[in-house]
Amino acid sequence: MADKTDEERVSIWSTGDTERTWLILLASVFFYPSLILVLWHNWHKIVEFEYGTIIHAISTIGSAGLFAVTLAFFIIEGVNLMIIPVEKIREKIRTRTEEYLATRFKEGQRRGYEETIAAVQKMYPDVDIRAIRAAIEEQNGSASNNK
Repeated sequence: MADKTDEERVSIWSTGDTERTWLILLASVFFYPSLILVLWHNWHKIVEFEYGTIIHAISTIGSAGLFAVTLAFFIIEGVNLMIIPVEKIREKIRTRTEEYLATRFKEGQRRGYEETIAAVQKMYPDVDIRAIRAAIEEQNGSASNNK
């Protein structure tokens, strides 16, 4: 059993080694208080040795054990199943954040471009900066087309 990885499943438990440890721990947390409660509730009848009460206590303890294991299994599998929607929500948030940042970046570039043009035109009112920029972009575009 020590050679198995967490990813490997055991058919009867359908859990990996780490999950099985959690399953046993949670089942114990649920079962032992139930056991104590059943024994405490029926203790005076068990001590008096009433067979009906003893049989009833045993069947109740069996039901409590089954309930504890089932509840622990559902909690562990529920946590694993919750990972799927959480990852989908994270991916959606990540996508929207990236779209927002890309839009914000382009808006910042546009504003910076406009502020630069305004500053240059303020310093050199007779220079047409837009015509110079268009000529540079046309030259760069034609140079990249020649490659």
